[in-house]
Amino acid sequence: MGNTFWCGTHLGGCGKQLMDRIGQVKVPHFAHYADRATHACQRVNLGVDSADHLYIHQELSKWLKGRSMNPIGAPVIDNDFTSGGACTALIVAPPGQLPLVAVQLVGDEHSWFDRDRQLRIKGRAVQWIFGMKSRASYAALDRDGYALRIRCETQAGTRKISVAVQLPGRPVEWEAISGWQLTQSGISTTDIDRVRRSPHTGSFGPLQLSDREESTVVGFPLDVSGLLITPKESRTRPWQHLGDGEREGHSLAVKVQTPAGTVIGDSAVVLPCAYAELAIGQPYQILGPASVRANVDPERLTPNWIIDSGGLALAPAIRTPLLATQVGSSPRVHARQHAIKTDQEESALPEAPEAPTISTSDDQSTAQLDRREEMRIRESAAKAITRLEQARSVGNRTRGRELLDQLGKLLKSAPSDKFGYELRQCAEYSAWLTPTRKNSRIQPGRRR
Repeated sequence: MGNTFWCGTHLGGCGKQLMDRIGQVKVPHFAHYADRATHACQRVNLGVDSADHLYIHQELSKWLKGRSMNPIGAPVIDNDFTSGGACTALIVAPPGQLPLVAVQLVGDEHSWFDRDRQLRIKGRAVQWIFGMKSRASYAALDRDGYALRIRCETQAGTRKISVAVQLPGRPVEWEAISGWQLTQSGISTTDIDRVRRSPHTGSFGPLQLSDREESTVVGFPLDVSGLLITPKESRTRPWQHLGDGEREGHSLAVKVQTPAGTVIGDSAVVLPCAYAELAIGQPYQILGPASVRANVDPERLTPNWIIDSGGLALAPAIRTPLLATQVGSSPRVHARQHAIKTDQEESALPEAPEAPTISTSDDQSTAQLDRREEMRIRESAAKAITRLEQARSVGNRTRGRELLDQLGKLLKSAPSDKFGYELRQCAEYSAWLTPTRKNSRIQPGRRR
């Protein structure tokens, strides 16, 4: 800004003016001016990659403008700046009904799934790209048959952006983003187009939701608010009963619970994509648009209800153990309470509460983690691990010990079969913070 320098708010800084300190001893650097009031800038993420989201946004904007697809409005920046973290996701909106271009820089498959669902509920498709610190690319690979990657490297005083298509069993080949195209079906390359045409891909493209709007609706429109389903199987299977106006998809045998509490046992949900690792008996919400029809069998007294939907989402208001299927009678009230509680907990890393227990035949208690609780612990652990990496990169052992203590409390009751990665990270940072014991013997001529 002219001849002055300011603490960058897009990097998590406070926005106040900086001074430059150039001397003969210390490395030249910037510093805040002394302030009468206590001044504490939250920007402690000072690594070389702290501005990567800005470089990526610059490259994406240049790429879209070169194809006459100028981005609409300012980018959405998901971040953890208030706690000294970094940008976690960057979302750019191309014009018209082209899919949103979203980059997950930090996070795991659970935080990615939740953010993806939030964006898709608004009725617009999303094309995801994953950074080097994201652990969700393999989940996208399982879902879509491919995953898009992006990285930043320091070259000639700036950060160079490279992208790649990740495919099963093939090495990642990095290239310039200029080789990619953006279409109504998402980012297009020769490899991606081949995956999308494959009949064996148990997934859906980024624009499947908008594609559904153009197709003929089968059955009667269904209001999905307050409607809950519980899977009878742990994964979906290809839908075999295609009729007029239907699209290919996947089906799932379920029980349906209406807002009035009525349970319908013989039902199936038809979904636009494949789902794996569903929790049998765990309540899920149905995403719209949805319709319902009856499959009548002369040999059966009751019809088999078929629900065509836009997808599934874990019911956010329910914290029921996997082996207990009762649901509160007012999900919307619980949803508001959960949202308020979540907002209050985001400022601090929460400790994992005691897991609900189920009595077994030998009078021992077996801990069972609610799926929602597992996702909450995993997301909080991911944030703590990211902050630990930041503390280690700047050699801040005091901050590292505080974060490791929080992470240890969070994982103290976590089963090792579900949180193996997090526990290994905890052990790795514990080794970093544990000083190496040196030989304590006093050698002649030396003081201790």
